[in-house]
Amino acid sequence: MTRPGFLFFWTNTRTMTFNMRWLPKPTPYRLLVISTTVGLGTAKAYSTAKGFSFFATSIEWITGVVVFSVLSFYLLSIVDSS
Repeated sequence: MTRPGFLFFWTNTRTMTFNMRWLPKPTPYRLLVISTTVGLGTAKAYSTAKGFSFFATSIEWITGVVVFSVLSFYLLSIVDSS
């Protein structure tokens, strides 16, 4: 029995089968999102471990402002074009 949307599914109580058809295709956008998340997370973890908590907070604020600005301009362009 397969469940749509799941990478793994249980065939019975003892075995688990790997279902390749549910893996998303790697696109440049997905790779950018994953690498950005890993990069910023690593920078935050390293700076916090070294005692530079202000740097971790600065990273959060800067990326938050950038993401909010990009999404706002994108959504405004969609609304404006309609």
